Amino acid sequence: LKEYYPVALELFSKITLPVSLAFLRKYPTPKQARKASRDEIFKFLKKQKHPNPTSKANEIFTKLQKPNLEGNRAICSAKSKFLVTILDQLEPLLEHIDEYDKEIEKLFKSHSDSKIFDSIPGAGKRIAPRLLAEWGDDRSRYTDASVVQALAGTSPVLHQSGKMRIVKRRHSCIKPFRNALHQFALQTTRWIPWAKDYYYKKRKEGKQHHE
Repeated sequence: LKEYYPVALELFSKITLPVSLAFLRKYPTPKQARKASRDEIFKFLKKQKHPNPTSKANEIFTKLQKPNLEGNRAICSAKSKFLVTILDQLEPLLEHIDEYDKEIEKLFKSHSDSKIFDSIPGAGKRIAPRLLAEWGDDRSRYTDASVVQALAGTSPVLHQSGKMRIVKRRHSCIKPFRNALHQFALQTTRWIPWAKDYYYKKRKEGKQHHE
């Protein structure tokens, strides 16, 4: 889409939304989309059960009528055919992913500790189940917080010999656990003020995003 139809990436909040994919299938080229009237777009959105078809139709119509970058005729022809092929594969895949998400949510909600992890600011419906799965429900196996940090790879490793002292990232750990906490840490900057302040304080000190 970036190569021949970049405005399509701006029409909906996520390109993988069913309404977004349906729009691409109906209007696979910028020329076809540009020819659509405001009323036609409104009817399309209403059929897709968009919560606010009137204002969204106005927004989409306005964006499509503005000068936009787009590929030439040959590129649009080739890329639009490839787009339809991708949609044929992507749509059923997303349906299966949605089924997995529902099953994960069902299993998560059935666990007695789900309310604990669900209440953590920023965890959300994707990270909270991951944290519960990685943490486990037998927390008696953790003697203190440092054990969890070591298992998840969030505690650094100190190498010291004489006057030499080097602090490195821990490599021996449960990688999925570390990734879950890494993703969670990023989300906390959006939900918890002190976490956001700490993050930007470290960035100003010269730290990189993944440090």
